[in-house]
Amino acid sequence: MATIKELYGLNIQPFKKGASEEFVYLSNDLKQASGVVENSIKENGISIICGDSGTGVSFSTYTAYSRLKGGAYTFIYYPVCHVSPRDFYKECCRLMSVTPDGKGRQAMISAIRKKGIEAKRQGYTLVLILDNAQNIPELVTRDLKTIVSEDFGLSNCMALVLSGTREFKSVLRLPENKSLQMDTTLAYTMKGLSKEETKQYVTHKIQKAGGSPDIIDPQVLEELYSLCFNGNCKGIDNMMKTALKFGTQYNREKIDMEVIRAAAAHIANL
Repeated sequence: MATIKELYGLNIQPFKKGASEEFVYLSNDLKQASGVVENSIKENGISIICGDSGTGVSFSTYTAYSRLKGGAYTFIYYPVCHVSPRDFYKECCRLMSVTPDGKGRQAMISAIRKKGIEAKRQGYTLVLILDNAQNIPELVTRDLKTIVSEDFGLSNCMALVLSGTREFKSVLRLPENKSLQMDTTLAYTMKGLSKEETKQYVTHKIQKAGGSPDIIDPQVLEELYSLCFNGNCKGIDNMMKTALKFGTQYNREKIDMEVIRAAAAHIANL
């Protein structure tokens, strides 16, 4: 069986997870979302990035981080899983290297706030990034404004970035979270790639891997948008990775509609 190098001139698999930054396609979504995060960090504010799984919510936060790291910022990244409020605060304290003065939730909240206040006094900004925000316990969501507040709520002692699925937006609309929603500096909802961006996304990655866009049948590029959940980056990557695998098995010089349909059927049956 031929390799993707032999058939398509690709030096590496361009659609694999964790590809280097040169493979990143700067979509409108990515520019807008990372800009929102950057601005709120610079203002010591609260930002919220939401979107469907696979649209690049977490990556947009990482993009903002990579642009700002090395400056007057200290980043604390916490990918939240399903935990109790107590375990959430324990993990925050561990990540921030702080020890509460007493026991219980309030002592841990106080220790986290003190870390932010001390950072601010020393001239740098503490940035708390809570990824998978839809998993934050309900009680903690109500506490978030208190955690970042300084001077009786008149200013913030740290920047807070919340990134998660659209489900988190529903949580924010609850009456008990009104203060957090009102104090959010900036927010953005990821929309996914447009049909034209989907074409550019695929050809960009192929070219970065040393290949030519000609290895993709133009009809495939036209159909990918609808085949991949209307511009879902993760869906496109999975589809194209599978299509390249099938293309080599079928010894096809181009990824045509037969190959892409076979890839789609394979993914649907997983």
